[in-house]
Amino acid sequence: MKTAIEKIKTIANAPYTIVNSRVYFDSQNEQKHKKSFGTDINRLKTFLKRWPVFYEFLRLFSPGISGFPFTARQALRAAFAPIELEHKIIINLGSGPKIIHPSILNVDIYPFANVNIITAAERLPFKDSSLDMVICESLLEHVEKRNSVINEIIRTIKPRGYLYVVVPFIYPYHDSPTDYFRWTKNGLEKDFGCFTIIKSGVYAGPAAALQGILMHLLAIPLSGGHNKLYIFWTNVFRFLLAPIKILDFGLNLLPRAHEAAAVICFFGQKQ
Repeated sequence: MKTAIEKIKTIANAPYTIVNSRVYFDSQNEQKHKKSFGTDINRLKTFLKRWPVFYEFLRLFSPGISGFPFTARQALRAAFAPIELEHKIIINLGSGPKIIHPSILNVDIYPFANVNIITAAERLPFKDSSLDMVICESLLEHVEKRNSVINEIIRTIKPRGYLYVVVPFIYPYHDSPTDYFRWTKNGLEKDFGCFTIIKSGVYAGPAAALQGILMHLLAIPLSGGHNKLYIFWTNVFRFLLAPIKILDFGLNLLPRAHEAAAVICFFGQKQ
């Protein structure tokens, strides 16, 4: 089995440095992005991400997870047999500290715990058609040049390689460090039109969308325009309103749930 560093060397298409078992591409660009993490909410998120398991537990209360989502782990199992994974080159783009599988290379602009490669998503330093699969959860809405990232994802995936993407639809503004875009199911399928659709639809359903809207709607008047109070109240209501998401266990099974979903996902194979 190849180590993470050995895998990275086989796909690298740009100069890099290795520091503490992490591979850094374009350190100046990484430093520029580090400065953008200065908002209150991002300082809090960055602090919490020091404890990845605890951070993932807190995410369960967010509108981003509800019902029975089709997860990256499920996509991984559908794409490859377990014995194949250690030989495949799979990246989790915009991973944060989350570990989906030990064989996956975590890629992020910021050196969180468990990140293997530090680089920007707009210009991936990998060879054409060098990746067996790309996982991209809740990243595309945060990049200003989304088409550049989409093109880079498509460029680096091998023919018959796989893609799993999660993006917001009816989901409130969330700055990490900022927030630009939303997708419908049709829009997401169009952006990745060169992939054969294996699964496309709801990740977090209508009840999660309602939770997200209500927690901001209630926090706005209570905060009185003060940013720290706004962050406080949105997180209070995030927890208090989380039981609403129970409704998605039923709603997500209905044919038109994606038309009012908080978050949608796409799983496909490159033609």
